[in-house]
Amino acid sequence: MKNRIWADEVEKNIVNELNNIDTEHEYAKLAATELNNKFNILEAHWTGSGNYDENGDIKLITDNGDVFIELKASAKTSGGTTANVSQAFFKDNVHEALGYTDYEDNNGITAHRQLLANTTNKKVYEKTLRDSRSTDKILLNQIVSFTNTKKPEYIDFMLPKLNKNKAKLSKLLFLLKNGIHTKDAIKKHSDSKVQDNYYILFITKYNTTPAVRLVNPNKITYNVTNIERAGESSIVFKNKDEALMRFSVHWKNICQGGATPCFTVFS
Repeated sequence: MKNRIWADEVEKNIVNELNNIDTEHEYAKLAATELNNKFNILEAHWTGSGNYDENGDIKLITDNGDVFIELKASAKTSGGTTANVSQAFFKDNVHEALGYTDYEDNNGITAHRQLLANTTNKKVYEKTLRDSRSTDKILLNQIVSFTNTKKPEYIDFMLPKLNKNKAKLSKLLFLLKNGIHTKDAIKKHSDSKVQDNYYILFITKYNTTPAVRLVNPNKITYNVTNIERAGESSIVFKNKDEALMRFSVHWKNICQGGATPCFTVFS
């Protein structure tokens, strides 16, 4: 919520700067300069904070028609964890791909783990494992070991499907890199039919030196050339020999094989 309030403030100040109203707002001045360098702006309007009648957060009236700008704030530009995304990320976004949970269910992996815990009920299974952290480390070790041996099978199953969709994945990875993580936002921005007069304005909020960058989602140059397994639990996306991003299969709760599988994304 705090970040949304901050973003609304920046958007309004950008509009003021574009309409020749001085705000003394550092980020807004940088953003307005970037936009003025790109477009011949006649006037600007704020359309954000839940106004779904217009695209984006800022509408520019230019000498070449209307332009719509969406603001995205990012805490950092590189290094470390980029995102934690759903285990169904590839299923949701890539043709023929299968979610990690679906793969485990279809191949008896989920059932085998539950068998080790003497139950077929998910809630009972998770409670048994939580209790086992203090009573039965042998069971936990069995679950973790079994789960980790099955992770590379899922990755190897997925690689041919991902390698057939490099162009789509190039765009998806670019969006993740720039702070677009939710299912709805990814669907919106990865759609090949995004209009040419729609732009995303990325603002790096917490760097010592603030930065802004304007991108048309139809003209992304992030280029995935090959996709490989890295170790036992990761998928690495490369441009030739350069690693662009790595997806690691991870369970967020209890233990590996416990609860809440996801992909931890590194860049």
